[in-house]
Amino acid sequence: MRGVKRKRGTNCNLLEQGLEKFYDACVAKELRAVSYDMMITKAQKISEELISNSLVESEDLPGTDTAWKSFVQRFLAKRAIKSKKLHGEAAVADIAAAEKFLTNEWPDIFASVDNDDSRVWNMDETGLFWRALPDRTLSRSDKRLAGGKTQKDRITFAVAVSMAGEKLFLHGMGNSKNPRAVAAAKSTPADVLGGRWNSNPKAWMNSEVFGLDISRKLRQRNKKIVLLVDNCPGHKADAVESKLDFVRVVFLPKNTTSIIQPCDAGIIQAFKSGYRRLMLRKVI
Repeated sequence: MRGVKRKRGTNCNLLEQGLEKFYDACVAKELRAVSYDMMITKAQKISEELISNSLVESEDLPGTDTAWKSFVQRFLAKRAIKSKKLHGEAAVADIAAAEKFLTNEWPDIFASVDNDDSRVWNMDETGLFWRALPDRTLSRSDKRLAGGKTQKDRITFAVAVSMAGEKLFLHGMGNSKNPRAVAAAKSTPADVLGGRWNSNPKAWMNSEVFGLDISRKLRQRNKKIVLLVDNCPGHKADAVESKLDFVRVVFLPKNTTSIIQPCDAGIIQAFKSGYRRLMLRKVI
């Protein structure tokens, strides 16, 4: 009858119960790749099992792709389940190794510089897609937008911070020795960035650059310094300690930088956010 909604019985309830059991199992196993399409596929498999066991009739279940999408949307909305973007590497962090380092090794490391915050430094690198624009924009709800190709021109930056809050920009690295954008301004990359500029085909850190940056920036302090770094292949202790006997390079335990490395705790993110704001102001 027109205007009368069909009452859903226990058939869809059985399907929802099976789908909810599947989602809870994914959460219990800490499976982070649970997607919208996966839920639709699982719902269809559950329905096939219900039909084969004569628990439901095929007419009582969604029959088209659109109907299945609507069913899963209602299922997720009823349980306040939303799609979220995964951030960082904390999910694979070795918490036990981090606690062991902080308890057993860190006190002696800190004591070696007389518990002086200004003599403990952390260094890390990050890649910046310097030409990439935001992938979101404001639009009227009835207007369809077409996306474009994301610019993948990358520059690697190395930054260092001390426990006392002092910040140093160490170097930038790209594919070109003298980028066209800088040459057009009749300047050099080092002048524009306020730090050393290096280039190599992969635009990434290597042991030679690592030693030069630390030597140049920390030489003037002439005090025993502890430098905390991750286990990147380009971080070679000999490249620094052979030049500066007052710098002690300490490697953080594997898979712990996301929870105990200061540069990964928002410092690099703040640097990138500041760059994006300046870039968009320049566009305006």
